Amino acid sequence: MKCLAILGSVLLGAVAPAFAGGGSDLTFQIFPDFGVSSDNATICRVTVTNYSGDPLDGRRIGFEASAIENGVVVERERGRFQGILRNGEKAETLIGFNGVFRYFAVAEAPASGRSRSGGSSRGRKSASKSRKPKSASGKKAKKTN
Repeated sequence: MKCLAILGSVLLGAVAPAFAGGGSDLTFQIFPDFGVSSDNATICRVTVTNYSGDPLDGRRIGFEASAIENGVVVERERGRFQGILRNGEKAETLIGFNGVFRYFAVAEAPASGRSRSGGSSRGRKSASKSRKPKSASGKKAKKTN
């Protein structure tokens, strides 16, 4: 019966009210973006609307999106938003699933610094300072012209 309730909410746009720490009212939605999805992946748009009465930092609003097949969660992805979300405003981000799915659910989850949406550093090279090579004795090697 619980699976039917989840599927029913997914079919109606997956509106799921959630409460962030501090009593703020947030409403999440998820829907597939078939225009940018492929034969091997499904891209979804995840939105959140702030009804708390206060501005919220989108980086602190996290979510967990689920792909559902035959009433069973088959894949989960986490993400977060960006920017300041004022009262009544909506923020949007994209999340991807490996595979082709039609039914989804979304719920609030703790925003982690390792989220893929809204600030992931995966795939980027880290900045490193250029250093001069050291000799075997531990002293800096001198340049020779």
